[in-house]
Amino acid sequence: NVSEMKISTFWKGEVGVKGVCEEQGKTYRVSLYIKGSQLRDYSCSCAEGNSYKGPCAHAKAVYGAYQKECGGQAPRPVYTDQEVRTMIREYTNGAVSYTHLTLPTNAVCR
Repeated sequence: NVSEMKISTFWKGEVGVKGVCEEQGKTYRVSLYIKGSQLRDYSCSCAEGNSYKGPCAHAKAVYGAYQKECGGQAPRPVYTDQEVRTMIREYTNGAVSYTHLTLPTNAVCR
């Protein structure tokens, strides 16, 4: 039984899903990483939650709930337009330049 689920989208169709699955009075926390329509990585707080054998029952339940809620389609990916990316890059470059300019001349790097 999946009692909570939070879906986050990243760049290029990558999706993070965090869920809580309850089974026989115990609560398990599940994290999924999905790219496209494929489950790429997962973790669960149960004993079998990080097995090389494949997803545990809790991860499968959260993945099934995600597919049911999203209809098998990933939510719309995050998009930042070119103007905003340029502004961030200029700000970052300026902040780095300012940091280099404010170091004392006798500073020792370790």
